[in-house]
Amino acid sequence: MTQPQAVLAAILGAMLALMAWRRWRHDVVALAALLAAAGTGLVPADGVLAGFSHPAVASFAALLVLAAGVRNSGLLLAPMRALAPWLERTGAQVAALGGIGAAAAALLGSQGAAAAFAPVPAQALRRSGRWPSRAVAPVSLAFTLGGLVTLAGSLPNLLVSEMRREMTGEGYGLFDFAPVGGAVALAGLLLLVTAWRLLPPPPSGAAPPAARIERYTSEVHVPPGTPAVGRTLAELERRGDGAIGITAVIREGHRRLPPRPGLVVAADDVLVLVCGLDVLQRFTGRLRLQIENAGGDVAADPERVGVIEAVVSPSSRLVGRSCAEGGLAGRVSLLGIGRGEGQALMRLRRVKLQAGDVLVLQGELAAMPPVLAEFGCLLLAERRLRLGRRQQALAPGALLLAALALAATGALPLAVALLGAATLLVLLRTLSLNELYAGVDLSVVVLVAALLPLSAALRGSGLAALAAEWLAVPVQGRPAEAVALLLAAALVAAPLVNGVAAALVLAPIAVAVAARLGAGPDPFLMAVALGASCNVLSGALPLPLPAAQGWDGGAGRWRIGVPLTVLVFAVGLPMILLNWPFQPGTPP
Repeated sequence: MTQPQAVLAAILGAMLALMAWRRWRHDVVALAALLAAAGTGLVPADGVLAGFSHPAVASFAALLVLAAGVRNSGLLLAPMRALAPWLERTGAQVAALGGIGAAAAALLGSQGAAAAFAPVPAQALRRSGRWPSRAVAPVSLAFTLGGLVTLAGSLPNLLVSEMRREMTGEGYGLFDFAPVGGAVALAGLLLLVTAWRLLPPPPSGAAPPAARIERYTSEVHVPPGTPAVGRTLAELERRGDGAIGITAVIREGHRRLPPRPGLVVAADDVLVLVCGLDVLQRFTGRLRLQIENAGGDVAADPERVGVIEAVVSPSSRLVGRSCAEGGLAGRVSLLGIGRGEGQALMRLRRVKLQAGDVLVLQGELAAMPPVLAEFGCLLLAERRLRLGRRQQALAPGALLLAALALAATGALPLAVALLGAATLLVLLRTLSLNELYAGVDLSVVVLVAALLPLSAALRGSGLAALAAEWLAVPVQGRPAEAVALLLAAALVAAPLVNGVAAALVLAPIAVAVAARLGAGPDPFLMAVALGASCNVLSGALPLPLPAAQGWDGGAGRWRIGVPLTVLVFAVGLPMILLNWPFQPGTPP
C-alpha cells in the first residue's frame, strides 16, 4: 500500500466510523472528509465541486420536485377511495397502503414517494377512526422495497448506473433492475403483510393518533358553473374522501341553511367546512371552489405567499374580538379557525377569538411573523400550501410518466427528462418556485456531491483495486461467492452508515473484483445496488408517520428488519446470478 492509498484509507475509514457513530450529520461528515482529501491532494481542487453536476444528483433532485407536485395534486388518494371499505384489518392496510407505496416508490424513488404519500394513510384510515400503529413500520418499509424495481427507485441505483456508464459508456436502463428488484420487492411485501404481527401490540387504552387530526373551520364560495353546483351535500362530502364535514350553507349572503344531506348546492352559496388544510386544498382544487378570506384581501407577491398556523395567546389583543375588530383584517388573510376538537364555528368574520384558537393565515411568509408578534400570536407551523389555487390533479403524474417513458425508450437521458418535467411543473404553475426549492432535500444532495469525488479518488488511487485483490484471494475462481460477499457487505454497511456511502465505497471495489476475476461487472454492481438500497435495519423509516409501535424502541428493527434483510439476500442473490451473467458484455 502506497502512502497516498494509506492516507485515503484513513480518511474513508474515519468518515465511515463517524457516520456509524451518528454524532454528526452525514452530509457534514462527508464534506469534512472531502476537504481532508482535497487538502492532502487526493482530490484535485477542480474536482471538489464536481459532484454537484453529477447526473444522479440532478435526477434525485428532480424526482423530489415531481414528488411535491404529486403530493399537492392528491393523485395518490384516488385508489384509496375504492379501497377504503376494505381497510378495517391491519393486514389489509399493510397490503393496500404498502402496495400503492411500493408502486409509487418505483416511479418517484423511495424518498420522493414517501414525501408524496405522506397525506394518504391518515385520509385512507380516517373512516375507521383509528390508526393501527403496528401497520406503520411495514407500510413504510414497503417504500424501500418499491425503490428496488427501477433505476429511478433509489439513489444507489442511480449512482451504480452512472459508474457503469463511466466504465462502459452505457448505464443501466430504467427497468434493468426490475428482474432482481421486482422479485425481492414481491417477496418482501408478502412477508410484511404477515410480519406486522411480530411487533408488540399498543398498550391497552392508548389513544389512536388519528383521532387528533387537526381540523379547522373554513368557508368556501361556490362560483357558477363549477362541479359543486347542483350536487347534494352528501355527494360533496363523499368527494372529500370522508374527511370533510359541511356544517352550514350560507345562501343569498345571509340565510343560514341547516346541513341536510339532501340539500342541493346552488351557485354563489358559501359552504362552512370543517377539515384539515391538506384536505381543504385538494377539495377546493378538485371542485374549483374559492376559499373565502375573512380578513380581507392582502396584496402580495404570489411567489412569496404561504400559509402559516398561529395560536392566539392569552395576552393577545385579539381575545374577545373578531378578526376585523382586533385590527388583523387587511394585514393577513384569515382562511380558517381551529378550536377544541374540530368544533364547528359560525361565520369566520364574526367569530370572537379565544385564547388557544389556532388561526390559518395566508400572506407573505417573511412579513407575517412580525405581524403575529404585534398581535400576541405564536407561530406554530409554516405550511407549504397555496390555498385557493386551482388544483391540477393530472399534470404532475402525466409529466412524471412522460419523463420516465422518454428515459425508458432512450429518447432522453433520465436526468434530462426528469429536469424537463420538473421545469414544466413550474411553468404550468402547478408548483411555485418556493415549493420547488422546499421539495429538494439539500442534505442528501450535499452528501452525494461530497461522496462522489471521494469515490473517484478510491478508483483513481488504486485503493479499490488493492481492496479487490484482498477480497479476490478467498474466492478465486468462484465469482458467485464474490457476489454473495458484496451483497452481504452492502446489506450490513447500509444501516451502519447509509446507503449512498455504502454504494459509492463498495461499487469501485466491485468493479475491481470483477476485473480481477475476469468477469463482467454487472452482477457485482447489481449486488452493491441491491444491498445499499435495502437500508431496513438503521431504525429510520422512509415514511414520516406517527406511532410506529415497537419500532422506535428497537424491537421492530430486529423482529421485522432482520427477517426482511435475510429474505433480500436469499431472494436477491439467486436472481442476480440468474439474470446477470458473469461474461463481460452489455446487460441482457
